[in-house]
Amino acid sequence: MIWALHGMVGEPADWDFLRPSLPGLQTPLLWAEVDRYTPWAFQFAKKVREADPRPVLLGYSMGGRLALHALLAAPTLFRAAIIVSAHTGLADHALRKLRWRQDDDWAKKLRSLPWETFLRIWNDQAVFDGVDLPGGRLTTFKWRQGIIQSFDVWGLSRQEDLLPKLGHLQLPVLWISGGKDTRYTELARHAVAALPNARHHIIPEAGHRVPWEAPGAFTESVHSFLTSENLLP
Repeated sequence: MIWALHGMVGEPADWDFLRPSLPGLQTPLLWAEVDRYTPWAFQFAKKVREADPRPVLLGYSMGGRLALHALLAAPTLFRAAIIVSAHTGLADHALRKLRWRQDDDWAKKLRSLPWETFLRIWNDQAVFDGVDLPGGRLTTFKWRQGIIQSFDVWGLSRQEDLLPKLGHLQLPVLWISGGKDTRYTELARHAVAALPNARHHIIPEAGHRVPWEAPGAFTESVHSFLTSENLLP
């Protein structure tokens, strides 16, 4: 099965466009599982191991960072992984401190602002280039507390720099980035260079939210990778 992890302010339904072509797709609600990176990674790996003999891991943005932690916690569990628009971590202490303030500020905004106002400010970030997620996110309000907590425990400032550890992962990895998302495309190049068995696919017409900006090209890339690894049902 494919286990697909959504991004920050995301939800399991974000991956619904993949269901017709990937039967048995598993989409955990991450807001019900918020915990520090390492405890979460081991608990998630345990759940997958008990449920699936041939798991493949897919993660977007925050979900991609969580996926990397799960892979490092259980390096022989997953048959392959697909990482999308994800950061490997900040090595510079000053940048981590700056990001900590930003994560904390987002949590404060989420506590104090109306949900619709928070969403507008969140989607106005330059990294998203004006592209919204499907459904407008108005229904995601019910998971607000989990999202607030995630800024504290799953923010980029709380993540260690994983780049030096990626060499321990022997499984096949497909790393996808959008051609318009130059920052994360560069991060992807460094990550793929560190991984022993990885390939990088750049989808030129897409930015950071590549699965929803170019769903056809994204689905084709995923299918091509899974077919080459003999992992499609």
